[in-house]
Amino acid sequence: MDGRNPDTAVALGDAYFVAEMPQKAYRAYKKALSVHPRHAEAHFCLAEFWINISRFPAAVRALEKAVQCDPDRHYYHCRLGELYLHQGDFGRARSQFERAIELAPEDGFYHHKLGDLYAQRDELDAAAAEYETAIACSPAEDFYNTRLSAIYVRQARLSQALEQMSRANRIAPGRHVYQHLMGELLLAVGQPEAALSAYRRAGPLGEYDRDWVQRWHLRAGLPSQLAQVGWGLEIYGP
Repeated sequence: MDGRNPDTAVALGDAYFVAEMPQKAYRAYKKALSVHPRHAEAHFCLAEFWINISRFPAAVRALEKAVQCDPDRHYYHCRLGELYLHQGDFGRARSQFERAIELAPEDGFYHHKLGDLYAQRDELDAAAAEYETAIACSPAEDFYNTRLSAIYVRQARLSQALEQMSRANRIAPGRHVYQHLMGELLLAVGQPEAALSAYRRAGPLGEYDRDWVQRWHLRAGLPSQLAQVGWGLEIYGP
């Protein structure tokens, strides 16, 4: 490794990180910073190292340095916002997400992150607006529609919630979990036969999908139905 080239050290650190050799990655990032203390990407990568071992205060400090060194990298701001949100600092998290949006207004990911923040604070209209913008920016992303669907449930806009889940299903028809949730929403809007068909199309859900449904229930403010696909069949018969 060229000890005078911080970019080479960062690239080596990234290779170690991908190879699950975190201590060697850490030493490479620190080497880069010893050569170039204001190397923004080295600070950012060091933050990812700290996140990987759940050292969140150290990660915040590293990301704050990355932002100071290169304030125009939108993904630095977003990542820092995520860490502030993890710490419960909504004000600083919001500022970072908004800055990321200012730098990359057409990136739906940053709008969805700001929507998540508003959803956590029960600012449902603001959350819905950000998710709607995320969908407009990235119409091929199915999960933004599921986020908006959950907000619509919390706002008692069940028909619109069903439409968003249906849209997610059209984008990613292989996700059986979407069919399952469509079944729940069809029941909620008084369409039991259509709900039964959706449950049948969903079929049995694996452990990951059951967990996913439970998380969606939490986002939607609902008690979980434990995501057992037999639920609809038990009510309406075979």
